[in-house]
Amino acid sequence: MPCLLVVVKRKKYAIFWDVLAIIKERGLLMMPDEKIKNSRELEFAVFCIENVAAKLGVDGEQVYRAFTQKGDILHSYIVPEYEVLHTQSREYIVDDLLDVMKERGVEV
Repeated sequence: MPCLLVVVKRKKYAIFWDVLAIIKERGLLMMPDEKIKNSRELEFAVFCIENVAAKLGVDGEQVYRAFTQKGDILHSYIVPEYEVLHTQSREYIVDDLLDVMKERGVEV
């Protein structure tokens, strides 16, 4: 049964798995200072990255770099505010993250 669940999730969250594979492959996942506590937070972080990337018309990897290297939005905003943010609409989350990027001077 777990294999079937993985297959279903892989199809449903194809972007999630593709981005995660790129992040791992290129050594961009910050394992020593990992602050994401579980798969729900990881999935939400990828959701945020991919949806901001889609809104801006850029690659998810560029947004990931901006969120981790330029303004640390991932670990200082997305992950700590997961409990509140994940209950909001996609549009609200994307607009909120774009506002945070602007406030912190983060550009992609």
